[in-house]
Amino acid sequence: MGEQGQIEFSFDYVPLVVLLMSLVIMAVINSLYRKKLISQIECFINPRYMDQVMRDESSSSQLPMSLLQLNAILNFGCLLYLAEKHYAFTGLESWKLFSLCVLSIVGVMLSHVVLSFFTQYVMRTDNGFGLHRYLVQINYQVIGVVLIPLNIFAAFSAFEKNAFLIVGLLVVSIGLLYRYALSFLTALAQRISAVYIILYLCTLEILPLVVVIGVLMGEKVEIN
Repeated sequence: MGEQGQIEFSFDYVPLVVLLMSLVIMAVINSLYRKKLISQIECFINPRYMDQVMRDESSSSQLPMSLLQLNAILNFGCLLYLAEKHYAFTGLESWKLFSLCVLSIVGVMLSHVVLSFFTQYVMRTDNGFGLHRYLVQINYQVIGVVLIPLNIFAAFSAFEKNAFLIVGLLVVSIGLLYRYALSFLTALAQRISAVYIILYLCTLEILPLVVVIGVLMGEKVEIN
């Protein structure tokens, strides 16, 4: 009984600390940078505001964007952690598992930036790449905000936690598909070939996600 209670405490302790950090970040943003948060959400919903938001961003403080990005990393990592724990994909100790989830998310985010700059360099053009990188950043940040209540319910609700995990994973999936569609339309507007766009999305956008999922689920095989 004692051992079982200790395992349950370990399961709850990680999301408790992470989500408290996330709530503190959002409290700071809501108090000091509410207008910035609203503009990011409006930009995510209606990309017509993207150019104006990018111009405002270049002449304003980077702190709110950094805080929103940190919040996104924490909540994406928390969702992965809760899914891994709930579906028993791995037997790693809690903080090691959460660290692996966070590193995976950071790796995916960095790969988008690095590969985008690399593709831009190879193609010798700036058509839409800066806009695409900013769209990726906003996409992660807005999804990270939406995930906060879902992660709280998935971690601490007395009801069926599996339902909240599924909703959280669906939110991430729909958000990413929405971004892929916007990226595709943005690239078409810049008169980039549809074939190049599809190849870019499949190899440089979707492939890193597949690698991360494979690594995380592969931990179960290694441990067993």
